[in-house]
Amino acid sequence: MSEDWKESLPEPLRDAPFIAKAESLEDAVGKITHAANHMGASIRLPDKNATEEQLEEYTAKLLERFPNLTYKPGEDDLPPASEDGYTLPEEIAWDGYDDARKEAMEAGLSRSQFVRLYGTKAQHEAAAREQVISAHKEELGNLRKEWGEKFNDRIANLKQFAIDSEAPESVLEAIKNDQLDAASIRWLSKWADATVEKANNTSRDPTPISKLSPDEAVMKINEIMSHPGHWDETHPLHESLIRQRVELERKVPRA
Repeated sequence: MSEDWKESLPEPLRDAPFIAKAESLEDAVGKITHAANHMGASIRLPDKNATEEQLEEYTAKLLERFPNLTYKPGEDDLPPASEDGYTLPEEIAWDGYDDARKEAMEAGLSRSQFVRLYGTKAQHEAAAREQVISAHKEELGNLRKEWGEKFNDRIANLKQFAIDSEAPESVLEAIKNDQLDAASIRWLSKWADATVEKANNTSRDPTPISKLSPDEAVMKINEIMSHPGHWDETHPLHESLIRQRVELERKVPRA
């Protein structure tokens, strides 16, 4: 076929893909029209950063164009066989794993949905926990500066007071592991000091030992020996109780 029809075209167009290989002007126009129709109806592949909505839109277009197409989801697009199949990236440490896995399994979430939903939640909770720990350490540091050299002694007295007063195990563990906040330590320390002072005052019998009868002295000795501070050398009342017992024993006639 004659190539005369191309001579009327601008030179840059003569080598264009759909014109250079066309046998006639009608053929070139047909190729261009077909390409335009194809481009307008093409389905663009989503990239790796596509959102859930974009993926669903892509799937819908495919099924609309190809009704008999069977969609085969990937492993991450399906719920796991058991709760252990739900995982988060190793760098995410989270205390809520067990509850989250149970909830995800009951809801029928896929692995990818679990990561998107609980991964963000875990990161937020981990960040909040770090803030709480940091604030706690800062408060204890300020209290240590405030009390100075007395800090360790007061904490030791507080631990002993908690033991003597039969505090709950959770309180003992909190004191032992430095988990009590500074405000609670101040309050408990004042309470412990006041309680020890009251015990110290009541341990002193208002009746002078010289005026006690032997029987009264024996009763007082038994009372002192039943006090936990009598046997515990680290107890703040230990020395006072031992001293009182020795003085009282002098009132008791020897057999």
